[in-house]
Amino acid sequence: MSMICSRLLNEAVNEKGIYEPNEILEEVDKNIRIALKQDQDKNSDGMDICLICIENENQNLRLKFCGAKRPLFYFSNQTAELVELKADRRSIGGSGSLKNKVNFTTQEITVSSNDVIYLSTDGYTDQNNNLRKRLGTAKLTRIFKELGNKPLQEQK
Repeated sequence: MSMICSRLLNEAVNEKGIYEPNEILEEVDKNIRIALKQDQDKNSDGMDICLICIENENQNLRLKFCGAKRPLFYFSNQTAELVELKADRRSIGGSGSLKNKVNFTTQEITVSSNDVIYLSTDGYTDQNNNLRKRLGTAKLTRIFKELGNKPLQEQK
């Protein structure tokens, strides 16, 4: 699924010239559904993703964000706060009752060049420890809050 989605993301941006994050995800969703014949079969494979477009504005960066069930986190060094931008309640591909009701949306924010941006996958939150307990979004958020003001080398 990751390889198919990667190819479709590249096609949407590089070949079709789509640059708005919500439009990119709509295009990828449409083509995943075609490639996997999801409108004819019972294949319900899907993918959660967060996508950003970054534009330079002097000392600041303008981010356009769209998430398919994956939020964007950023740590503001000015306020020392972790901010979460909520994702749309929809995956790429797959099936579900919300599919026809929810469109992907783009959110725009401005961040300073020294703020830290965190893109996540469900691979982190679904990760198990040695007791088979999931990391989860709440713990991942706490980790981001604890690490946000530390140098990137230390966060690594």
